[in-house]
Amino acid sequence: MSLIVKTLILLSALGAVIWLGSQMRSDGFRRVLEGMFPPDSAWAWCPKNVQEVRLLNPERLIEDAGVRRQFCVVEMEPVEADLVKVAVFVPLLRVTGTDGSTIELETDAERGLFRVQGLPFRSSNLEKAVKAHSQP
Repeated sequence: MSLIVKTLILLSALGAVIWLGSQMRSDGFRRVLEGMFPPDSAWAWCPKNVQEVRLLNPERLIEDAGVRRQFCVVEMEPVEADLVKVAVFVPLLRVTGTDGSTIELETDAERGLFRVQGLPFRSSNLEKAVKAHSQP
């Protein structure tokens, strides 16, 4: 008798997993996720009150507020885990807040990846801004 009960429980659990998997692939679920995490949302990674934005290679202070915004507010794009595993990040930008806090933006320019406080991401807008302002 206990074997029949165990088998029924396992079959019920398998059915629930299959049903849940199909629900997670549905358009309705995707819309709910996009509502929570919009794909084109901007992320402000700099400290709240920015005192200084310094490009590290070549070393240069960014003083223009519009340019600072290009670096500090980015549209994030997804990153493949395999790329992150082989990425070699180097410091690109250092932002200092009025409270003295410092945050560094790192990049793997070869793969078009960025990283802030351990979070890897892609951003075509940030990549364009870096290319435009890295020229001497």
